[in-house]
Amino acid sequence: MIRRRPIPRSRAFPEVSQHWKYSADRSYRIYADGREVCCDETAAGRREYKRRLETMIQRQNFRCSACNRRLSLFQATWHHDPKRKMGGAFRDDRITDAQGNELHAAVHWSCHLQIH
Repeated sequence: MIRRRPIPRSRAFPEVSQHWKYSADRSYRIYADGREVCCDETAAGRREYKRRLETMIQRQNFRCSACNRRLSLFQATWHHDPKRKMGGAFRDDRITDAQGNELHAAVHWSCHLQIH
């Protein structure tokens, strides 16, 4: 069977959803259970993700949470803890919860591969 219509290359999210709403600058989505997920498909979302990663690195005194060696922004990746489930279906990009507890950590790429 030959497909007549091309397969869409990107997934477009609806403007209105019953499960989540956008932040004021549309850089992340806020879900009903309180989770926040940065919008990877927009420039504002990528900037917000990077800002949160920088905040975690500064909070950790520029040290990797796995090996305690020096960590820079270019070497860092986001370690979601607890692990994301179902390929990111329960992803949460908040760096602190409502009580101020730290949720995630920044680690080296190589350390992240060893963790998982």
